[in-house]
Amino acid sequence: MDRSEVAAPQLPAPYGLVRVTAVLLAGAAIGYGLYELVGASPRATRPVAALSWLAGVLVVHDGILAPLAVVAGWALTRLLLPRARRVVGALLLVAACLAIVAIPVLLSPSAIR
Repeated sequence: MDRSEVAAPQLPAPYGLVRVTAVLLAGAAIGYGLYELVGASPRATRPVAALSWLAGVLVVHDGILAPLAVVAGWALTRLLLPRARRVVGALLLVAACLAIVAIPVLLSPSAIR
């Protein structure tokens, strides 16, 4: 079989359009966020403080949270039956989503009275 006879798989036209649209919208959102962070009012947004906070989040996520999630997943697969794994996994997912929403609110200065 000649290499010219093998064609690369082509995605149908709508998938290409959806992907291009998603990339353009994501790029526009990132550009707007950067403009608001740096261009609109740098004194109000404090870009250096934001970058240091983002670096800290990266260190905490990659150094603490991700390894804990791997260990917890490994332990769940070893300790639980397959049916229970699905239920516990769903419960942990809901708890994580709830924590992502609730923790910033609970730790804000206005929450402490």
